Amino acid sequence: MIKLIASDLDGTLFYPKRRLTLLTRKNTKFLQDFHAAGGKVCLVTGRERRMSMKVQKKLGFDVSVCGCNGAFIYEHGKFVKSHPIPKEDLIDVYMYIKNNYGVIGFLVFDEGDEIKIAVANKASIVPYLGIFINLFNGKYAEKYIVSEKDVIHNIVKGGVFKLMPIFGISKSACIRSLQAGIALKQKYKDRLTVVDAKVSLEITAYGVSKSNALEEYISDLGISKDEVAVVGDSYNDLSLFENFENSFGMANGEGVILNKASHIVSSVSDLRGYVLDENNRLKE
Repeated sequence: MIKLIASDLDGTLFYPKRRLTLLTRKNTKFLQDFHAAGGKVCLVTGRERRMSMKVQKKLGFDVSVCGCNGAFIYEHGKFVKSHPIPKEDLIDVYMYIKNNYGVIGFLVFDEGDEIKIAVANKASIVPYLGIFINLFNGKYAEKYIVSEKDVIHNIVKGGVFKLMPIFGISKSACIRSLQAGIALKQKYKDRLTVVDAKVSLEITAYGVSKSNALEEYISDLGISKDEVAVVGDSYNDLSLFENFENSFGMANGEGVILNKASHIVSSVSDLRGYVLDENNRLKE
């Protein structure tokens, strides 16, 4: 019996996109039915807390969040577990990237609702273009603070869950991102977790992953791994597919990642037949 669904957001629960309503009607109804049957919903996402609370409001019931790729667990209105990047490692990796790679900017995620942005390459319009496009993302729009001073302040004081160096959207920028990722994984292999994200890298504390956070969460609930269904689409979901047998990859996702999933689906609502019977009760 599946007692908990752990879903990624972008490219997964947010697929296909609905800028006005956030979720499709099918995804919303399915998760509401699953919850009504006694199931639990956990969002495992690279995003911060704020976007997950929008999902909770849309669904109409409490959801748990393993956010920033598992750097924190948020439940019942508070951070119940957190694994920020150690301040010394954060300062070191920030300066190393800034001095050795052609990044156009950095994103910093912490307990706040605003994502802090430092524009490293003042000549590039890409960061500003991204912020402009964000204004038209409707329900998916983030809150940004563009201030190198605020980014430096956060890095120095600590409490950062995720650092994202942005390399750009060109082919050469993606290659630089890949090269930097390889170098960072070697240099900080026992200090930080580095995940590739094509145009950027996602850097968290050592040992942080969606899988580890979810295992920590279900252990506290007394739910076993075979009672969990995980669904995702990209590289930061790989640990979920490798460690949970009931894994569902989104057909629109990364091919190399989908090879690790037990099942391929077109939407989160496609899990209905796997977890609910014809009377909308949890399948035995």
